[in-house]
Amino acid sequence: MYIAFEGIDGCGKTTQLENLKNRFKNTWFTAEPYYYSKAVKPLLKHFKYQNPAAHNLLFLACHAEYVTRQLSHKLKSGVNIISDRSVLSSLAYSYGINGNLMTKMKNAYRMFNVDTYPDIAIYLKLEPEKMEQRLDRKDSIESMPLEYFKRVNEGYEKLMADKTIPTKWIVIDASKPRKEILEEILSKLPIKKRSI
Repeated sequence: MYIAFEGIDGCGKTTQLENLKNRFKNTWFTAEPYYYSKAVKPLLKHFKYQNPAAHNLLFLACHAEYVTRQLSHKLKSGVNIISDRSVLSSLAYSYGINGNLMTKMKNAYRMFNVDTYPDIAIYLKLEPEKMEQRLDRKDSIESMPLEYFKRVNEGYEKLMADKTIPTKWIVIDASKPRKEILEEILSKLPIKKRSI
């Protein structure tokens, strides 16, 4: 079972993933972008791009290496996977830049055979105005205008409606208290928890 947390910056993905650690048996916890992260992260988060496709192609490179080196092997092993983001994030964020770019990126992931979608996406839905209250918005992505994040949310809606994507979506209101969100997540995840 491959499960990914999705949503805009500040929605609580990383917090909730940390809350799940040690609660599940036979589970690998991970995050994207993964490979090249030390070298590429400054470029992903702090560089101002003249060509919007460049940023998305860096994510594609990281994801392709991640799928080849790690994710494909973990999926074959049968271990449960819970991830902070997936290929869905890259697509939704590309929609934030341009709707046509999301279509092109989806085709690129498929062309390179790395369009590995999670079985379940837990979409922590948060309005950008709430995000602004939670984040310092220091890096180049977080400091994008609120309209950009509204389009990213629209991108997630488009992905949920896309019948060619085999992911099952669980939508959770990310403005609720963290404990309530965790309880809802635990009630809906179809994987075996550790005995207490």
